[in-house]
Amino acid sequence: MEDWEYDELFGAINEYYNDFLILNRGYEYAIARTFSEYINLGRLEDFIVDTAIGEILITHDKVFIGYVEGKTKRLRKFNRTRF
Repeated sequence: MEDWEYDELFGAINEYYNDFLILNRGYEYAIARTFSEYINLGRLEDFIVDTAIGEILITHDKVFIGYVEGKTKRLRKFNRTRF
């Protein structure tokens, strides 16, 4: 498992997402691929991934409700006192 700095992980997620947007497959595909690539890196890293993808999603006019519910559920599970 790779060790990530906060800004480095945020940047990598955004770059990966934008790379898939360039392929003209749509933002749904880009979000799904980005999420699947960067999930399960660790508890803190997963929180950063969810936050970064959430920030990407709020820039869209329409978002699949499953994304919103999933991200909200995962972010609520994060217990910052455990770190």
